[in-house]
Amino acid sequence: MHVAPSGRQCLIRYGTQQAVIVEVGAALRTYTVDGQNVLDGFAEDEICPGARGLPLIPWPNRTDAGKYEFDGVWRQLPVNDVADGHAVHGLTSWANWSVVEAGTSYVTLAYTLYPQPGWSWTTEILLTYRLGPLGLRITTTAVNHSPTRCPFGAGFHPYFRPPSGSVDKVVLGIPALSYDVTDERLIPIDRANVTATPWDFRQPRQIGKLAINVGYTDLQRDSDGVAVVTAMEPDTDWAVTVRLERGWDWIVVYTGDTLQTGPRQSLAIEPMTGPANLLRSGDHRITLEPNEVWEASWSIVPAWV
Repeated sequence: MHVAPSGRQCLIRYGTQQAVIVEVGAALRTYTVDGQNVLDGFAEDEICPGARGLPLIPWPNRTDAGKYEFDGVWRQLPVNDVADGHAVHGLTSWANWSVVEAGTSYVTLAYTLYPQPGWSWTTEILLTYRLGPLGLRITTTAVNHSPTRCPFGAGFHPYFRPPSGSVDKVVLGIPALSYDVTDERLIPIDRANVTATPWDFRQPRQIGKLAINVGYTDLQRDSDGVAVVTAMEPDTDWAVTVRLERGWDWIVVYTGDTLQTGPRQSLAIEPMTGPANLLRSGDHRITLEPNEVWEASWSIVPAWV
């Protein structure tokens, strides 16, 4: 029997919306509305490339040299970004998640992250993907089942593909006042105001030839506490909104310039709980007490839903 590289395929539907969530990594493999792609995902017979659609748990982005200190103890994570010497994208990307509940329009997957080299805690993670009249809502729940408190962070890595297959024409809006200044290895070394910089997208504008790989924060939120990032391609009906509810305090935007396949063909808009290197720096690192539950949601809203 043939088994897809990404394991079990969970298809959910609502109206003309369809999404496929997979067992390996609990990744969002595809999302379409009226047959039109919202995401630049990956095929059923393909190994997930470039972390497309993956949740990043229990830390987002990268940890410098894979080393971090928590409660007086230094730990060493496996370094899986050999070129820059980082531990990237957490520990659950290639894990087999279990479907614990499913319906026509939703699915919940669970994974228990047990202690291992560089990680000393038992952490239960649940992810719920739910389609509805306002698009796709993703809820992350984390529970610390350890006798001691543990660090935590989360992120997601969706790529959004405009009809032209190029990010150059995309008009991008980011309601952020600040961005992370990074060194040559993409480790934050400062935080700066976006005013009078190439990274200011508070007024939506076309990306053009600008290469972006930037973490944004100080997000401006509406009366419901939601920060709204927008991307649209002029002269098409393709327009997507990413809605960040409380708990998602960073957004990383990446134009894919360094991807080995398909550079600049799609735009990564990545919700994060904190900045790169948060495990090591402690900046916006979440601390979960024993039995404490953390939960936060974000949504993808295609304009043509």
